[in-house]
Amino acid sequence: MTSGPAAADVRSDENGRRRIALAATLSVAGVAAALAAGLAFIAWMAAGPRQAFFDGLGPYGGVTLAQLRTGSEWLQAAVAAAVGAVALVAFRRRIAGCLAAHPAPCGESPSPTVVELASATIVCVAGAALAMLNLDLPMRMDESQTVVEFASKSAWTALAEYKSNNNHILHSLLAWIAHKAGGWNPTALRAPAFAAACLTLPTLWWFVRREYGPLAAAFATALFATSPMFVEYASNARGYSLMGLLWTLSLCVGSVLVRQPDRRALWRLYAVLLALGHLTIPIMVFPAAITTAWMLLVRWRGGDSLRPFAVRLAGWSGVALALTAALYAPAVVASGSDVALLHLPAGGGSWLNAQWIWLWLRRSVFGMWPFWHFATPAWALVAVFALAVAGVAAPRRPGGHRGLFPLAAFAGVAAVLLVKPVVPSPRMTLFQLQAAMIVSGAGAALLLESALAGLGWSGRRRGRGVQAAAVLAVLACGMWWATRPGVAEWFADETGYSPGAPALFAEASRLVRTGDVVVACRPTGPFYLAATGRRVRVVAADLGLPTWCRAYAVGAEGRATERIEEAERIFVIVDDAAYEASRDPKDLVWSSREMEEAFAAAGHRYEVVARSGLGVVYRLER
Repeated sequence: MTSGPAAADVRSDENGRRRIALAATLSVAGVAAALAAGLAFIAWMAAGPRQAFFDGLGPYGGVTLAQLRTGSEWLQAAVAAAVGAVALVAFRRRIAGCLAAHPAPCGESPSPTVVELASATIVCVAGAALAMLNLDLPMRMDESQTVVEFASKSAWTALAEYKSNNNHILHSLLAWIAHKAGGWNPTALRAPAFAAACLTLPTLWWFVRREYGPLAAAFATALFATSPMFVEYASNARGYSLMGLLWTLSLCVGSVLVRQPDRRALWRLYAVLLALGHLTIPIMVFPAAITTAWMLLVRWRGGDSLRPFAVRLAGWSGVALALTAALYAPAVVASGSDVALLHLPAGGGSWLNAQWIWLWLRRSVFGMWPFWHFATPAWALVAVFALAVAGVAAPRRPGGHRGLFPLAAFAGVAAVLLVKPVVPSPRMTLFQLQAAMIVSGAGAALLLESALAGLGWSGRRRGRGVQAAAVLAVLACGMWWATRPGVAEWFADETGYSPGAPALFAEASRLVRTGDVVVACRPTGPFYLAATGRRVRVVAADLGLPTWCRAYAVGAEGRATERIEEAERIFVIVDDAAYEASRDPKDLVWSSREMEEAFAAAGHRYEVVARSGLGVVYRLER
């Protein structure tokens, strides 16, 4: 990689160098100043009654910044941004020379070197190791519901029962296999999600390398492998990591098809990947739209004939839609017409409703980036955001023009939102985190390669050593903040963490018998009750308790109570340990004190029949 004639021309032209220096300084200093101002605003808003603003982010952005970030961290980030702005002004001429250098040559990326493959392997293994640390955590709320209601039943239940959007059908089928092989062991049940996450890392590296180059691929993979949401859902028995893998594979296939559109076998694979992604979670419509937009933009930028390619892409997308409809046919037949291709719990908005637009902005714009990085130090959150800003201007490796992936990510999401305005929860936007880390990796590569080219280190061993050291530094920082004390609990609590559930429900299992009904406000408990050998299934209940409390009939298959009125005894189990561990106690968690108040309000008489740790088992008197 050389500095190129363009850089030399700029350096010899004093006026041109000054213009570049002024533009670079104002642009980057402006970003730094905006970040510093934003941090100051957040620190001001997080004080006193203004904290209600962050509480208003709701369950989809429900990590209050005051809980997760201390004032000192935000002060450090603001100081770092201010120092960066001053440094940019002081060294504007040297920065101008670096930015004027060509960061990457045109042409296809060469075959990966041994050093490059070794660094990619280190990054992927490190990401898998981080996720592996959480495989044996107590089961979380949503994954417990997936296992209790779908994976532990039958393959037909996993395939056809779709009255709850907690059934990620393809993942539920894989979890059913894992349950058959490993029983109620949390590690075994999380194996499909873990394997999908581990496979996502090398496929992400392959795509980014082909799109932006080797250095961007290493940075993007390191950033994603150590991001809190990746670590969380790599060890969470849900379908989000599987959908991420299928999307990344579709990008890899698409990157070949835009150059070789006559490969019918790859078109078939492309259609199958999209159909399987939609079978996992219908939210796959968003990443599928991003892939479609990206392929069209790349084809258009390359100057190739767009119309025949667009027709072929539309045809195979239609095949993918037909396959998706066929795969959902059992769910439509068994669960009725409520099954929809885009079944989102936070839908139903309108772009003509100002109140709904404000809700969307609070949750999807102001709340999303902090939530994605809820276990990340504030200074690192700001740094990664700055890299994403730089990555918007990063060039594509093959063509040397500005990369089209950021534009495709925006266009794909916007196209779907225009059809159906929704406010998806952060876990449903894991694919957007993937896209953001791709752009951040491209930005990191752009800045480092430009600096090395400006210093004349391009193509030398010293330059390659600096690149390797930078990637390892990013990886080390990510692994540090992902393994700090208490971070694993932060990860687990994102979908409901009950550290006392195993012991509490082991105690409860000695009290219940066939014909009883157990009421719990989190499905984590029934998971551990079922793990003791009891069969449980959801039954109708209206006890005047919180609407998210569910009743589970205990008994052999076919003999369990059909309605709660038929129950011989009713037990209510409250896990105060889950209440204490929750970041937001109002989020689907009730304490024993609050439950007793609810009993009194509903007119129930009760008796405490067991205690275990911070858990209480009540028996309601009929």
